[in-house]
Amino acid sequence: MNLSSYIAKRITGHHKSSFSNFIIRLSTAATVISVAVMIIAAAVVQGFKDTIKDKAFEFWGHFHISQSTATNDLMISPKPIPFDSGMVASLKREPHILDVEPYTLGAGIIATELYNEGVRIKGVGPSYFKGSKDNVITYGGHPIRYNDTSYAADVILSQAILDKIGKQAGDDVLLYVLDKEESLPRVRKVRIAGTYHMGIEEIDNNFILCDIKLLQRLYNWNDGQVTGYQVLTDDYEHADPVAEEVYFKYLSIPQTIVYISDIYSEIFQWLELQNVNARIILTIMAVVAVINMITALLTFILERVNMIGILKALGMNNWEVRKIFVYHISRIVLKGILGGVLLGLFLCLLQYYFHIISIDESIYYMKYVPIKIVPWHVAGIIIGTFVVSVLILAVPTLIIRKINIVEAIRYQ
Repeated sequence: MNLSSYIAKRITGHHKSSFSNFIIRLSTAATVISVAVMIIAAAVVQGFKDTIKDKAFEFWGHFHISQSTATNDLMISPKPIPFDSGMVASLKREPHILDVEPYTLGAGIIATELYNEGVRIKGVGPSYFKGSKDNVITYGGHPIRYNDTSYAADVILSQAILDKIGKQAGDDVLLYVLDKEESLPRVRKVRIAGTYHMGIEEIDNNFILCDIKLLQRLYNWNDGQVTGYQVLTDDYEHADPVAEEVYFKYLSIPQTIVYISDIYSEIFQWLELQNVNARIILTIMAVVAVINMITALLTFILERVNMIGILKALGMNNWEVRKIFVYHISRIVLKGILGGVLLGLFLCLLQYYFHIISIDESIYYMKYVPIKIVPWHVAGIIIGTFVVSVLILAVPTLIIRKINIVEAIRYQ
């Protein structure tokens, strides 16, 4: 049996003074809180990133196939591209591609008796709404009444736009569509079939949904012309390599790839900054935990000076004596880490299921603090905190080398 480990185990919990007991408990509590904050910070940051990305990707896909254009507005292509059903079928068979949806885009005005609101119009087919995640986009009212013979004169407006124009589902409005090649806008009377709510103002305040055939008719396009295709992959990390393969395998000039992360670059840059915030929090909490444990270790060493002198007098070398305190503090660190993990996971699950903490949706794109627990994040915090703590805490034990045997034995 390892003698140092045996002695460390025997002295665990046997502290001579109430003060050292207080320091040990305080340090353990600090480690519990620090690790819990790390767990919560990692879960919240990942929750923010995944929730906002899911919203954007649910509405737009991960990337678009559209006509190359010199305009600064990537959302509205001035010219259509031919709809290629064969290419769509082939794309859906490609690895990592979940869905491919054709769409049309246009600029227009929603007009009521008292209010006019400029909007961007997105025309989609019936399959666009299949598999929609209710926790990402909330739909209300009725769906668009698609039919095979003509276009549906229905639109779906965001709740934000409905509030602006003072209308509700079931009301009729005039839809003016703007065309750069025409001096006058084209107009259609449409019915507000339903509503949607995403929580991202850049989309909620600007976009309405309609039948893809409605925009084709208003722009005098035939059924075989679309603005582009939106492609949804099984994971954000796969979007770039999949898009690159699609470009070289299926596209020809002037068709091109447009990434959603480029269209909403401000949002995605803000999300990347959250990684920096998470690293800062993790670093601060790790430093707090280590400082508290160093204090506890030094207190424990000073309490056991007499024992150190006796062990040295019996022939135990400095490294073996140091190992006693390293083993001892390692048990305390591990106890604090496990307590912190349990506390952190409990608070995360509490927020995940009961939405206790609410936030301003207009700023953060969601109503509640999101939680996404990633197992390898938790494992990394446990292993990283333990290894770093033990390595750093081995340094203060060097003080044992300077303890004189005679003076230590006399020490009371």
